[in-house]
Amino acid sequence: MITHRSFTGLLMLVLYTTNSDGLMLESTCTTIKDQLWRVDLTISSAAEQFYTGPFYKSYAVDNRLRFLLNNYTATISEYNQHLAQITTFVKRKLKQFSIATHGLEENTTLLDKIFQHVEERNAFHRLQLKEQQEVNRILSEETEELRKTFTNMEQQKLQLEQRVANGTEMLASMVTETRKLQAKINDNPVHVQS
Repeated sequence: MITHRSFTGLLMLVLYTTNSDGLMLESTCTTIKDQLWRVDLTISSAAEQFYTGPFYKSYAVDNRLRFLLNNYTATISEYNQHLAQITTFVKRKLKQFSIATHGLEENTTLLDKIFQHVEERNAFHRLQLKEQQEVNRILSEETEELRKTFTNMEQQKLQLEQRVANGTEMLASMVTETRKLQAKINDNPVHVQS
């Protein structure tokens, strides 16, 4: 991390840039100020990139670092909670769909397997539905043909019944006519019984 390297560099500068009286040289102080400014800039930019809430630049560096570290820790904890929820969800779906896993696979790989399984299952159901619709269509056509055949047979039945009724009437009139003729032939009075 940049701040760790900066602090280490500062400590090395203090050790190697003192004069014979044990005081630091002016150039060393400028370098240390420059390094501290860089550390401050690093902390501020990390806070701006990472944390969107108020960040107090007036705090001391250690307080600002502690504040930033607490925010990092809270974010990592939140991330781990989300990861645990996703892992639980993935495991539940793997169990629900009876999908085999091979070793330690990542959640993204397992989610891909789940989506692939669901898509295959949906494709299978769509295929079954299409087949069932085709069977229903064929049965519908056969039913319609049978209905038409039944209607035709009903009409033929009515026509035959009409012919039978006409034939019965004709037979009755012929029987009557035959009796009349027989009575004439026999010189019997016309007396027709039906």
